[in-house]
Amino acid sequence: MDAGLGQNTRSDEIKVGVVIDLKTNFSKICLTSINMSLSDFYQTHPHHRTRLALHVRDSMEDIVEASAAAYNLINNEKVRAIIGPRSSMQAEFMIKLATKSQVPTITFSATSPLLRTINNPYFVRATIDDSFQAEAIASIVKSFGWRSVVAIYVDNELGQGIMPSLSEALEDV
Repeated sequence: MDAGLGQNTRSDEIKVGVVIDLKTNFSKICLTSINMSLSDFYQTHPHHRTRLALHVRDSMEDIVEASAAAYNLINNEKVRAIIGPRSSMQAEFMIKLATKSQVPTITFSATSPLLRTINNPYFVRATIDDSFQAEAIASIVKSFGWRSVVAIYVDNELGQGIMPSLSEALEDV
């Protein structure tokens, strides 16, 4: 116990990794928001003893770099959770790594429906997935009375992730 007004000022630190693309404006805004949220929380709750210590890593907009950053955070920094990554493709391997290591991963922007949260207690998606966009697109098609549409998409996991939802939503139109 530290001296001073008889209060226990000892704090418990919990290491949390953050894996984001530090060069993008979106990620800079996200990191600023995370830091502001922590600052606001601890300012509002000054006697809260548990403190989150952020360990930030740059994924360099690369799947391999994101995975390497997560691996480093889990094995070397011994983080208890990871926030990020930004993209769904980066998230896929990181989720497998986090699940194997039993380190929760919270993503605020990975939206591919192929990233399943069901039966995975170590993956939390803090955003809606792209399948909700499919419903909106189908509503637009219906409102214009279009009888046929052509979907143009990037042939990667993100593009492939939305296509089943879009096909299903358009069948109902």
